[in-house]
Amino acid sequence: MILSGLSGTGKSSLVNIYAKALGLNASADLEDSQILMVPVRPSWNDDADLLGYVDLAHMVYHAADSGFVDFLVRAQREENKNKLFLVCFEEMNLARVEHYFSQFLSILERPAGQRELQLYDKQYMGKLYNAADYPFRIEIGSNVKFIGTVNVDETTFHFSDKVLDRANVIELAVLNYATEWEDKSFAAIGKTQIWSTQDYEKLLAKDSVSNELELRALLWDVHCALQSLSSKYGAGPRVVKSVVKYLSNLPSEEGLSFEDALDLQLAQRVLTKLRGVESVVGPALREDGESSLFAVLEKHKALSPFARCRAILAQKKKEIESYGYCS
Repeated sequence: MILSGLSGTGKSSLVNIYAKALGLNASADLEDSQILMVPVRPSWNDDADLLGYVDLAHMVYHAADSGFVDFLVRAQREENKNKLFLVCFEEMNLARVEHYFSQFLSILERPAGQRELQLYDKQYMGKLYNAADYPFRIEIGSNVKFIGTVNVDETTFHFSDKVLDRANVIELAVLNYATEWEDKSFAAIGKTQIWSTQDYEKLLAKDSVSNELELRALLWDVHCALQSLSSKYGAGPRVVKSVVKYLSNLPSEEGLSFEDALDLQLAQRVLTKLRGVESVVGPALREDGESSLFAVLEKHKALSPFARCRAILAQKKKEIESYGYCS
């Protein structure tokens, strides 16, 4: 999950509130805490900056000072596998995510039980003095959840499709502080339930949505419209599976409607990829034509009004007209 928005909109605070709602231990002692905040540094170039490295001169493994590896090692212990652990990368795009987070982008796509993070080559396993503390491989269980917070400005990097395909990008709006500003005590709900991994996974429905055929038709039309612009754009099978899974887990009680949820998913999963110069992406932002995303939304308006998506496309169209480029 990636939380985007202006500085000060409460991205990091939302992560802490979520942890409180799950009843996670947020102790200052890293040996007990179930939540870890990792400030990303602009100098990170590869996963060694995040994970650490083998010191062959002294035959020890030096874990990075973020405490990230120690946190993952503790989460994989047998006595902790039914406890939830939350990792938040603050200012995630200050460095290139595809570089320092490269291993994770691959292993998190694997089935549970096969997500193994390699710290170093197996040949050093019996030679390092602290190999018992830092095994050459760490299993990333389903009990570990990853969240990133990002700002989008001149100091940050854009996400590649490799990252965007694997995460929902939720943009937080600024609360109207002229009329709605009010001090509130969040997560003050008395005794909070402590959620285990099993409790959390029971919430996930396995059934598909009732109108999945119409949904797939929409996503295919969006994919074809994007492909007509360039072969690098599109909504691949991973996106389709993620959207279906999201929509099949909507609350049955009053809350987020299917129409609004589909609008959000299309905005978060697909339109985040639409960026570039007018000569390439311009046709998608016109009112009609085979590449027009406005025309695709109008064709499938029975599924949703797509108010958010239309607003995003209108903003991108305005950027194209002003700068010849949209982001």
